[in-house]
Amino acid sequence: MKAFLAKSILPLAAIFAALLSGCGDVERESTGEAIEPDEQVFEVKGRVRSIPDDGETINIEHEEIPGFMPAMTMPFHLKEAGLVEGLEPGDAVGFRYVVRGRESFIDRMEKLEDDAVSPSPAGEGRRRPADPRIPRLEEGDTIPSFRLVNQDDEPFYFHEFEGRAIAMTFIFTRCPVPDFCPLMSERFQTIQERAAEHPDLHGNIQLVSVTIDPEYDTPEVLNDYAARYTDNTENWTFATGGRDRIDELTTRFSVYIEDDAESANIDHALATVLIGPDGRLEKIWRGNTWSADDVIGAAESLLQEQ
Repeated sequence: MKAFLAKSILPLAAIFAALLSGCGDVERESTGEAIEPDEQVFEVKGRVRSIPDDGETINIEHEEIPGFMPAMTMPFHLKEAGLVEGLEPGDAVGFRYVVRGRESFIDRMEKLEDDAVSPSPAGEGRRRPADPRIPRLEEGDTIPSFRLVNQDDEPFYFHEFEGRAIAMTFIFTRCPVPDFCPLMSERFQTIQERAAEHPDLHGNIQLVSVTIDPEYDTPEVLNDYAARYTDNTENWTFATGGRDRIDELTTRFSVYIEDDAESANIDHALATVLIGPDGRLEKIWRGNTWSADDVIGAAESLLQEQ
């Protein structure tokens, strides 16, 4: 995905000059620190929305990162836990965001004057209110048979996958963060490849990637996205649907989203689930710390039991 370097990086001409001179990396103007060849560095402003106790992440509603990512609310990895010292929810912050290979993180952050950042830096989008009539699913619950549309613009129901283990995750195709949606899709790619050679999983596991951005992620867009990761969509479905249906699905799995037509503001929560052949929710992995082996192992045990 095409991305542009932020103001903090040397002009392209200087980068090319450094590379042509035989230097393996270049320096940041402000600090003299080396930039790896595959590294992008962005100076970003936003507002702290929450600070988890894990010491590894911070949730920030940030402004658009031009040429790279729309304004949204999302968790950022921290290079060091001490970066959040003295910060509280609602604080205006400026931070340096580094994207390097398959990882991304904040390595510098400072509290700003309150008027330096808009009260809603991602726009007027808001977290969609939870519908109290829609119950949250917990492990052991039976999954309703949702009607969605696949990458070929064909409707399908979840009950069509009964008899197979279903691994489902939530993505959106415009997500450029390497350790978010692209990582989830790469792991599903690994699961699909290993399942093809696994005696217990071959033909017995279905992968489903559901978009949380249905206005943009049409079947045509999902079809193109699918082609980046697989040439077999028989056991890997890329799904979309009407906004109301996606809202219901994300509410049931406690995956909350936040959007605004102007800013494409999305609160990027992560969840991956395993559903048993009997249609019951067996496991929910929150965040992105799970591995392909975790899903394969859980699916194998589940299929052997049932």
